[in-house]
Amino acid sequence: MNGKKLISWGGGVNSTAMIISELKKEKYNPAIVFADTGNERPETYAYIRLFKKYLERNWDKTIYTLTPRTHREYYSARIRNNPINTIEEYSLFFNVVPFVRGRWCTSEFKRDAIRRWGKARGIFTHLIGIHAGESGRVKESYGKYKTEYPLFEDGIDQRDCEEIIKGEGLPIPIKSGCFFCPYQKLSEWKRLYKKYPHLFQRAIALEKNASDYLGRKVTYRTDGFSTQKMKEIWKMENPLFPEMVDDYSQYSCYMCRI
Repeated sequence: MNGKKLISWGGGVNSTAMIISELKKEKYNPAIVFADTGNERPETYAYIRLFKKYLERNWDKTIYTLTPRTHREYYSARIRNNPINTIEEYSLFFNVVPFVRGRWCTSEFKRDAIRRWGKARGIFTHLIGIHAGESGRVKESYGKYKTEYPLFEDGIDQRDCEEIIKGEGLPIPIKSGCFFCPYQKLSEWKRLYKKYPHLFQRAIALEKNASDYLGRKVTYRTDGFSTQKMKEIWKMENPLFPEMVDDYSQYSCYMCRI
């Protein structure tokens, strides 16, 4: 590995396109790091395997994957000192769920671990996949860590990202993130319920665990619409449901859903 920059890969459209775009510039040899929460969607894990092969074949590049199980030294004491290897296990251990207003999942399982990994290798410049249409997600650098947004700076938008990926003969990945990510739209929750009912049931269990512990209703969503309620509605295929569609994309997480 020879490079002073680190690409934080989320497994989604933006960061995938950013990797391809940056490698084609041939200005430097960045390290590519993926922080695995242990609870990514099945499609994301499948895409990781596909993209790894693409990078090895076309660019002789490796994706460095971090997990509490394999790189425990880069995670917080709350994870290191407890039997925790995934966000799901963290949620059950501390009786919490990820939620929009408190992004502990991002800091605990992605950003901080990646920063510590980079620091150990003398890399303090991180590249984040936020495209030209997402100016509200661009954050200023602070301290010794410098954050760069190549897609934003190069004027590359969402459609451009998809074209970059398709131009390499690759399929377009789904939005990355845990299967119980609080930033999901209702349509994404419904897709999870329909396609992976066992995962949806595990998401319900996390809400119930936190609710039972705190003695009050706890939900991923800020409107209090629980996964159990979703299940009850979709089980009946309530015709009123289409009127309840929302869009959490304006609150997209800083690192996960890229």
